[in-house]
Amino acid sequence: MADHIGDDILSDGTPVPDVPQTFLAFRTWRLSESNRLLSINAPNLTGKAGGSGQQGVRKIGWIHRHLADEEGQNGWPIAEPLMAHCGVKGAAAEANPDHGKIPSKECSCGIYATTEIKVINSYLGNEQYMGVAIRGPVLGIVEMGGKVIPATQGYRARYARVAGIIAIGDVFSLSHSHLLQIAELYQVPLLDDISKDPEDYRQAIGQMPAVTDPSSIGDELEEWLKGEEDKKKDDEEGGE
Repeated sequence: MADHIGDDILSDGTPVPDVPQTFLAFRTWRLSESNRLLSINAPNLTGKAGGSGQQGVRKIGWIHRHLADEEGQNGWPIAEPLMAHCGVKGAAAEANPDHGKIPSKECSCGIYATTEIKVINSYLGNEQYMGVAIRGPVLGIVEMGGKVIPATQGYRARYARVAGIIAIGDVFSLSHSHLLQIAELYQVPLLDDISKDPEDYRQAIGQMPAVTDPSSIGDELEEWLKGEEDKKKDDEEGGE
C-alpha cells in the first residue's frame, strides 16, 4: 500500500508523486546593464561565451566550467525556465539512441547548480580575470525540473528557472535595493539568508511555470520515470 496517497510506486518501492518533482539548488550570476542575470564566465574555455585563447591561462574546475553554461550567457529568461541543449551532440542529441533525453548520463549536458553553499560561495563576488567576470555578485535559488540527474554536490537538469534572489551582505553582493530591483524584474521573491540548505526556501518560492515546449515538464518527467521503471522490469526479467 502506498505511503503517499495518490502516488504511483516504482518496482523498487519508490513513490512517483502526482505533482512533478522539482529540485532546488544555488546559483550565482553576473549582471547585465539592464539587470538581466547572466551565467558566470570561465575565461580560458575556448568555445564558451566570454572565453578565448588570448585571455591567458587560469585553472578552472569542472564546476566552474558548467556554471559558465552557454545557455545562460545572454541572459536567464524572465518568468520561464532556461532550457539545456547539448553542446557535444548538437540539436540531434535526443534523437540519438546513444544519448536520449537531455541531460544524458553518458554526456555532460544539462543546466548545473549546486546544493553546497561552500561551493557556490567560491563563485560569489566581483572578481575579474583578464577583464572577464569569473564570479557573480548575485546569489539565488534555481528550481530544476524535467529530467534531473544528481551530480556531484548538486544537480544537472533539462530546465532551470530563477526561483528567488537571496539578500546577503553587500560586501560580496549588491545593495538590498538593487537586489530587490532584480527580484522584481524576474518576478520572484527577495529572500532572507536563512539557510545553507536550498530546500528550506521552497515555501517562499512559487511553482515552476509551464514551459513553451512540445511537452510539459510534467510530461517529460513522467515519461522519463516510466522509462526507468520499464528498464528495471527488463533487468529483473533478464535476471530470471
